[in-house]
Amino acid sequence: MFKHALLLVAFAGMLQAADIYVDAGAAGNDANPGTIGSPKKTIGGAHTAAAAGDTIVLRGGTHAGNVTISKNNITLRSHSGEWAIVSIGNGASDPAQCIWITGSGSTLSRLEVSGGSYYCIKYEGTDNHVVEDCRVHDSGRDCFKITPQSDYITIRRCEIYNSGIRDSSNAEGIDNVNGDHMHVHDCYIHNIATNGVYPKGGARNAIIERNLIMNCGTGGIYLGFSTDSVWMNQAGDNNPSYYENIDGTVRNNIIINTAQAGIGFCSALNAKVYNNTLINVASTSQSAIHFHPRDGDNGQNPPCTGLDVRNNLVYVASSRPFMTVRVGTGGYHTLAAGGLAMNYNRYHRASGSVTFNNDQTGQSGITLANWRTLMGTDANSTEGATGVNLSTGHLNSGSACIGTAVTISGFSDDFDGNTRSGAWDIGADQTGGTALAVPPTAGTVGTGGSGGGGGTGPTAPASPGSLTATAQAGLQCALAWADNSNNEDGFRLERREGTGSWLTVTTLPADSGSYTDTGLTDGASYTYRVCAYNAQGDSGWSNQASTIAFVTAPVSPPAGGGGSGGGGGGGCVAATGGTLLPVLLLTVFRRRRNR
Repeated sequence: MFKHALLLVAFAGMLQAADIYVDAGAAGNDANPGTIGSPKKTIGGAHTAAAAGDTIVLRGGTHAGNVTISKNNITLRSHSGEWAIVSIGNGASDPAQCIWITGSGSTLSRLEVSGGSYYCIKYEGTDNHVVEDCRVHDSGRDCFKITPQSDYITIRRCEIYNSGIRDSSNAEGIDNVNGDHMHVHDCYIHNIATNGVYPKGGARNAIIERNLIMNCGTGGIYLGFSTDSVWMNQAGDNNPSYYENIDGTVRNNIIINTAQAGIGFCSALNAKVYNNTLINVASTSQSAIHFHPRDGDNGQNPPCTGLDVRNNLVYVASSRPFMTVRVGTGGYHTLAAGGLAMNYNRYHRASGSVTFNNDQTGQSGITLANWRTLMGTDANSTEGATGVNLSTGHLNSGSACIGTAVTISGFSDDFDGNTRSGAWDIGADQTGGTALAVPPTAGTVGTGGSGGGGGTGPTAPASPGSLTATAQAGLQCALAWADNSNNEDGFRLERREGTGSWLTVTTLPADSGSYTDTGLTDGASYTYRVCAYNAQGDSGWSNQASTIAFVTAPVSPPAGGGGSGGGGGGGCVAATGGTLLPVLLLTVFRRRRNR
């Protein structure tokens, strides 16, 4: 009879999250434990005490800004029924940002964030963040700054306004430099010194939808801008041509009152621009929809390629052209041959005819008919009164835009979150259903829409659940989860090693429920999570599941014993005689605190 020669204990930690309360008033003290009855004084004090997964709960009132969130999976929110303000000055001598996020997986919820010499909120090379139901305003320059490699950031149902208080020359609502998979939806963005939103510098797969953008000193939305090349091909970007924007989507936005373009393209690849309403755009320069090349510092200035622009309503009150195709410095082109597909758009000037410019061919002031011939596009687009309410962006009854758009796959809602049924309307508004107030009523954060939930339109998928992680032979981990949605386009699986940053392992097709992760490190601990996604955005995360990868070692039997030691494997240990001993999993719980 063989004796057990080895028992390996695999440690899988599962931590219960805690709420840590902060009261900037007399009740707060950073020496306190952070309970609701004995709160911390500062956000920094709470962050020091926090662990990954914890929530910092701010009591109502004003809290000092200049906050750094460096830990992963931290939520910062107002206490239920209260409204917390995080604020710092926006002068030249004030801190660079009000909130600086360097850890992964943060959530900012139901907060007012103001100030910062440069930015209200800055993301520094980290992934998987959510900002929801917040007011973000009065920045020294940009309200949001997203730096390279800061991916999967969702900004939803927020009000973003008054950028550029210190320096209005370069002060966007949302400035995204090479951050992939940004999703901005149901936000009210207004009184912006320069551009409302732009994903540039090689940013991929941005979705900008159902936003109300008003009163911008430059443009409304740009897919790309001119970015220094040093920021454009970071590790893993694979953008050798230096496209400014790749696979961006802009749909169902209402854009009112911009000095320059309502929507602009700069060295954009495969952009999709559908069902937007542009009113009083290009009041002083550029054009309503504007095409220009990257004026790069490295000579890489690719033309826009694969643009799809359909079902947009464009009303211009100025004498500016509706489209301008610029030529870059040195004569390089803005548009690749056949790179623009436009159709089913409606154009109207308040007084006078619609005109188009193409600097590549040296033609300006041309008519819609000549534009069709010149560009080979816009065959079903029309010119004439739009029947749009110029204050709200919604269509009046009898509008020529009603029922005259083309159906587009991939989405079926409108600006209000109502379903586009039957014949589609041109522009962001589909007549029928409940219309959102424009501008939003007092007290509303964002547009008042909820990502489709406010109407009958599509929504993000439900969160997957019951995630398990089982170590297997050969330094592998078998993942399995419950698919709780029926409208996902796919799943994104992430892991982190120890307490490190979350990294994407893979994306999987719809209806997936399992995956085997390979190439793990002997003795390393891993935690996994999975979410579903579709065109409306990401679901919440599943539960987290943890395991330790290891390789078993052969053990010699006692003298006189028979059999042989087991070979290398993972997830269980080979005992003498080839008998497999069960792995004892120890789960350590951190006491739930401060609920």
